[in-house]
Amino acid sequence: MNRYIADNNSYFITGAIYRPPGNNLEDFNNEWNNLLSALLSKNKDLYIIGDFNVDLLKAHKHNYTNNFLDITLAHQVLPVITQPTRFSSTSATLIDNMFTNRMHKILDSSIMVEDISDHLPILVWIDTSPKFSTEPSTCLTRRVNPNSKDLFKLLLTQTDWSCIVKPCDNNEPSLAYDLFISKFMVAYDTAFPLRTSKTDSSTKFTQPWMTPALFKSCKTKNKLYAAYIANPTAASKDKYIRFRNQFKSIRKKAEQLFYHDQFMKHHSDLKHIP
Repeated sequence: MNRYIADNNSYFITGAIYRPPGNNLEDFNNEWNNLLSALLSKNKDLYIIGDFNVDLLKAHKHNYTNNFLDITLAHQVLPVITQPTRFSSTSATLIDNMFTNRMHKILDSSIMVEDISDHLPILVWIDTSPKFSTEPSTCLTRRVNPNSKDLFKLLLTQTDWSCIVKPCDNNEPSLAYDLFISKFMVAYDTAFPLRTSKTDSSTKFTQPWMTPALFKSCKTKNKLYAAYIANPTAASKDKYIRFRNQFKSIRKKAEQLFYHDQFMKHHSDLKHIP
C-alpha cells in the first residue's frame, strides 16, 4: 500500500491486489477483513484496485463470494465497477475492481474496450480537490430522535410479514429479501421521512456527512494544534489530544450514520450512494 498527497495536502491510501484464481477464497476473505480493518483505522481515503478473481456477479449464488462482498460492505467500502471486466466465449465476469470508502469522491468510472489483455482495463476519476466550496446548496436529512425510533418500532410490529413466508418455503431468498426490504423501507420512510434542509450559503461541503458544527469543531482542533506547535508544553499537548480524540469520535459516528442511511436508501443500486 502507498500514501499519496492530495490537492488539499491530506494523504490518501492506495494499493493493488492480485488474488490467483486457485487461491483459497475463505482464507483470502479473512485476510481481506484484517486488511480493511487495519487500513480504515487510519481514517484516510482508501482506494484499492486489482484483479481479485472474485466474480461479484455471482455473489447471490456463491457463498464465499457473498461473504467477500458482505465483509467489504460491512466496512462501508464499496465497489466502483459494476459491469463485467472479462469476457470469454461462454462467460462474462466481474473480477477486476476498485474498492473505496469514499464513493462520493468518485467523479466517474469506465471500462475500456482494449485487447492489450484478456481483462478489460478500468479507469476511475477521483476528486482530490479541497474540502469545501462556496456554492449555496440544500441537502436531504432524516430526523432521528426517541419519538421517531418508537414510531419505527411500532410500525414494524404492525407490519404484515406473511407475504415473505411463501418465497422462503419455495427457496426463493431473493424474492423474500425484496419483499422484506420493501415493507421495511415503507416503515423506515414513514418514521424517518426525508426533509430538505438549507445549508449555509457560504459553505458547501464535499463530504456529504459534514455539518457546520463539525466543521467548526475541526477548525477548533486545528487552532489547538497550531497552539501546541507554537508552544509545545505538556498542557497544550494534552488539551489538543483530548479535543482531537473527542472530535474524531463524533465525526466517525456522523459519517457512519450518514452511510447507514444511504445503504438503506440505495440498497438496490450502490452506485447512487453519494
